[in-house]
Amino acid sequence: MNDLISHEVAITDSGSGLAAGDRVTGRIDWGRRHLFMRSHTACHVLSAVIHKETGALITGNRIGEAKTRVDFSLKDFDRSEIKSFEEKTNEIIDQNLPVEIKILSKEEALKIPSIVKLKMDLPDREKIRVIEIVGYDTQACGGTHARNTGEIGHIEVVKAENKGKNNRRIYFRIKTAE
Repeated sequence: MNDLISHEVAITDSGSGLAAGDRVTGRIDWGRRHLFMRSHTACHVLSAVIHKETGALITGNRIGEAKTRVDFSLKDFDRSEIKSFEEKTNEIIDQNLPVEIKILSKEEALKIPSIVKLKMDLPDREKIRVIEIVGYDTQACGGTHARNTGEIGHIEVVKAENKGKNNRRIYFRIKTAE
């Protein structure tokens, strides 16, 4: 796709579109949604690996159908480290760790070490949605996720680049079953 989001509405017999109170039926493209769920969970695993190895925070990401990218606050990285990050991410994925979603008070969430891996503060809310990859990582997050790491499939890093001072970008894709 070309990043276009389309909500298409059939014109009614009267020639009008939707009106307040009209019932609508939505359909999710499950294959695409599931790929994005798996990719998003893989972002969590990869970012946790890199955070544990380097202390880097996430400065951005973009989930896509062909590839996904994650940006990190790193001064520099050795290209050989990237292969190690990929391998460690796949080792965590292979552990088939459950992914749990919790809603915590902000006070309770802030007690969790490294709850925020984004290079920004938690939103100013009373309740925080927290994603836990059980036994490995816990992060504040509002996105969709796989039920466990085994559902992701392996990742393959396809590109790494320098995006400016202290900002590095890693692109990966979910490998298809062989």
